[in-house]
Formats: sequence, C-alpha cells, structure tokens
Amino acid sequence: MIGAEIRYTQLGYWMRRPPYGFVSEKIETKNGKRCILKPHPTESKYVTMMYELRAKHVHDEEIVAKVNELGCRTRVQYKRDKKDRSKVIAKLGGDPLTVKAMHKLLRNPIYAGINGEKWTGGKPVRCAFDGLVSIELFNQANKGKKVIVLNEHEAISIYTKRPPEHLIDKGRRNPDFPYRKFILCSQCNNPLSGSASRGKNGKYYPAYHCSNHGHYYRIPKQELEDTVSAFVRNLIVPNDKIQLVMDAVAAEWNLRNQSQLEQLRGIEDRITELRKDAVTTMDKIRVLNTPTAIKFMEEDLMRIEKQIEALADEKAKKEAQRPADYKRVLARVKYFLENLDQLLLQQIDPIKKAKLFAVIFNQTPTYEELKLGKLKTPHFTGVNSMFSLLNPEKSLMVIPRGIEPLLPG
Repeated sequence: MIGAEIRYTQLGYWMRRPPYGFVSEKIETKNGKRCILKPHPTESKYVTMMYELRAKHVHDEEIVAKVNELGCRTRVQYKRDKKDRSKVIAKLGGDPLTVKAMHKLLRNPIYAGINGEKWTGGKPVRCAFDGLVSIELFNQANKGKKVIVLNEHEAISIYTKRPPEHLIDKGRRNPDFPYRKFILCSQCNNPLSGSASRGKNGKYYPAYHCSNHGHYYRIPKQELEDTVSAFVRNLIVPNDKIQLVMDAVAAEWNLRNQSQLEQLRGIEDRITELRKDAVTTMDKIRVLNTPTAIKFMEEDLMRIEKQIEALADEKAKKEAQRPADYKRVLARVKYFLENLDQLLLQQIDPIKKAKLFAVIFNQTPTYEELKLGKLKTPHFTGVNSMFSLLNPEKSLMVIPRGIEPLLPG
C-alpha cells in the first residue's frame, strides 16, 4: 500500500491528510479512483487573503490581525482515550493564527499546486489539481525565501536560498544619485555609478560615471538629469492608451471594493458563529450544578460577548469608511497621464522619481540613447509602446525651421 501511495503521489495525487485550506475528494481518473484536493469552503479564503496581502507588502502583524478578525482559527483535533476511543480527553486547536504559523503556510508550495514532499524524491511535482494561488503570487508573497521557477520545458525547480534583497539591488537607493543603475554606459552598456570627486580647492563635483570596465566615462550630475528631464518632457500617452489605463484602474477599483465586501461578510459569519457558541454555553449552564463549573462557563460567555461587541464595532467602522470618490480618482489618473512631467519630474522623492522613470522603458537605456531619444524617439526601441512623441514633426528638427540641416559629406 505504501509503495502504491508513493507512485500516486509522484503522479500528482494526494495521499495524506489535507492541509489547511483544502479538503480531500475522490474522483475518477485514468489511474482509477484517486484522491485530490479541493478548496475548503471557509479556510481557503483565509489562505488566499494571506498571500494577496503579503504580496502587497502589508506587515505580517496586520495580516494576522485581519484574518483573525474574520474568524481564522486553526483546525480542531480531539485527543481520545487509548482504552476507550469513544471518550474525548482533550481538545486541541481552535486557536487564532500567529505570525509563525502564517509563515509556515505561506512557504508550503502545495498552495501553488506544487508538491515537493519526500515521497516525490525531493523533486517538485505539479499536482493533478489546482492550487489556491498562482506561482507568481506565491513568489511575490514569499519575497525570495522560497521561489518556484517554471522552466521552458515545464520543468519545476524550488529554490529556498536567495541572496538578500539589498545585495541584489545594491546601491540604487541613493537620493544624491537616484538614476544610478537605471542608465547604462554608452561604451560598455554597464550601469552607471555615482559619486562626487573633490577638487584641489576642496569643492565637490558630483557626476555619474563608469570607471571599472577598462575605460573612464563621466557625465556631470546636472547634465545627465537635465537630459532625463528633456527626454520625459518629449513623451506623451496617446488617447487610446489613456483609455486602456483608465479601464485597468476601474477593474482594480472594483476588485478592491469586492474585497471589502468579502471582509464584511466574513465578520458577519464570525458573529453568527459566536452567537451560536453563546447559545450553546447558556444551555450548558442550565444543566450544571457545580458552582465552579458555572463560574467558568459564565466567564466563557462574557468572553464571547466581548468578541461579538468588538466585531460589531469593526463592522461598523468598515461600513462607515466610504471609498474615495470614483470619478475624482479617474480624473486624477487622467490628469497625470496627460501631464507626465507633473508625475515624473516634480516628484519630491528622488528614489521614487528614478523608479517611475525606469517604468518608461522595456530595456535599460544608455546615456547616448537618451540624448538621441529626446530628439527622435522612434530610433530608440527601448521605450514602452505606451508612450509616443509629443510633436514628432518638431522633435525631428535639430535646427530652427526654414534652415536646411547640413548632412555628413
């Protein structure tokens, strides 16, 4: 039997107790009647919410507090007497979620439809059923602690060790030189660095440079940033692209409102469960005769009533929180799309300004390409198709109108 279970596990089926968020179900397959996992009616939504909130960089303590408010509890297990199996001697589980327990759930690849247990020989296997989240969402939520990689030939790999983020993204968060690593050297196509050299008179001269690849390439800081500003001012978002962005914002708006409604429904379900527990506790008090037992049951009843009051207050707060005006949000988005310089150049945070600038490109540009791009953007294919020239006819002119430009030779 164990050998058969190992073979079926390697084929993608499930042979063990279902993990949190799943229930077992037997279906007819080409290998006979086999067991797979299906989403649990209530537990699955808590697991999905954990992944989504952590992918949005919400703090772990806030995630745990939110799912516990909605009624997330560990599974209840009963410990029975060894001699009389019908006698329950202890009740385990039913506790609120903790940060450590959440991390254990988030790093389990089974929620992405990948099984990597010892019965698969240490090799990850795609399950014969869908997970609760996608592989992309799994990787975003784990933030490099565990990464699932799907190769070109559908081969799956799981990496548990990855360098820290500050070693991978090293040196970009410098407010004095925000565009370092976002612009390449025109000679060797390596990312530019930034530093300030001290002259003989003690004055510092900041500049972007490339000096560790067999040559020396240096652009003064103000010159490079002026080139970036001129390049951005020459870009616009066409009207048809603006409409695409507006549609995407509308879809995200509806998704977030739906999430708020689901949270309200979760609070209502939790209040209903607590009220049922209160009724059950009252029934037990009526049949008890021992003052000590009655005292403990009354304390449990008071605790349940406090939880109901806290959930009712939380529900009232969520219902009172009106979302921002939908039309106002769309108007603001449209304004920034029509005025890119307001968004990209007048940004207070220099690090955020550089990151927004990098979004313009499908591939990192060199400095010379930026200088050409502010004159003739179509020659530079690294710009995303979302953008186009402000005035193509005027931007192609390098000398005033009416004077024929000199050609080489």
